[in-house]
Amino acid sequence: MIAAVRPPWMQYSGSDVRLPTAREPMIIDVLFFAAAASFGWGLSLATYRLFALHYGWPMGEVHMRRPALPVLLGLACLIVGFTFALQRGGELGGWAILFLGLMLALIWTGLLRVASQSSLFLAPIATALVILAWVLAATTRMGAM
Repeated sequence: MIAAVRPPWMQYSGSDVRLPTAREPMIIDVLFFAAAASFGWGLSLATYRLFALHYGWPMGEVHMRRPALPVLLGLACLIVGFTFALQRGGELGGWAILFLGLMLALIWTGLLRVASQSSLFLAPIATALVILAWVLAATTRMGAM
């Protein structure tokens, strides 16, 4: 009898997959999502005024009276998310962070049009989470030396 050879995409059967148990919790990369949120909300915040003026969308008071503040805040958040993606590298999700952040910015600004107010709060929170994790990782590495 001739043994069948499975193609590479069929190497694992359904019985090979196992779910994590209570002792092995499912791991969610919070920093991945925080960096993508920082990048996306920062991009949305930095570009919202341009789209709002062009398409006649409503703007919040901060965008109307102090237009440089949301743009600079958005750029700072965008840079932190981008730097985290660069530090992570392509193999560990750096490209995925940028792609997910870009999709978030497109949906947040284009479809929802809520970047005017909510991104002013959400972008700095996500950025602070990324920065806090970097500081904690650096102090942990320094303590281990």
